[in-house]
Amino acid sequence: MSIITNVEFIDNIKIKKNKLEDYFMGYKIITTDDTFDFLEITDTSDNQIPDGKFACISFLITNSLLCCEEFGIDVICPENKNCDSLIGSTINSIKHGKINEECLTKISKYLDNLNSCVIDMDTSNGTFKFVMHNLDNGYYPHTYYFSFNKFFESGSLGYYG
Repeated sequence: MSIITNVEFIDNIKIKKNKLEDYFMGYKIITTDDTFDFLEITDTSDNQIPDGKFACISFLITNSLLCCEEFGIDVICPENKNCDSLIGSTINSIKHGKINEECLTKISKYLDNLNSCVIDMDTSNGTFKFVMHNLDNGYYPHTYYFSFNKFFESGSLGYYG
């Protein structure tokens, strides 16, 4: 079982993957699993990933503002909880979620499957929805990364991505 030991919002982190690099923002979650995250991360600040055995769950999106867009990662927490409520909780499952009325109300009524990616993390403290989104005018997609243990996914958020 994975127990969450740290949750950190990171900004302006440089990621290299397959000879490509870009700057990202997002959440880094450290757990007690005996596995390693396989993203090569070079942080531009002093926020280095700790040495030792850990698993890093990453929810990241490119953070360069181009024009006429609103992008980011929002976390919809269970009632009376916040991101700090994840620390010490056990992860039951992580899976793709769906845009629901709560997402449309708390983030934007313009969310859809082309401009957002929802990941549900079910824990002993409830289900936390990580919503990576890019509300653009059709010309400025943003790349997202989601990784957990040996699973890795990336995609483009935006209508022309």
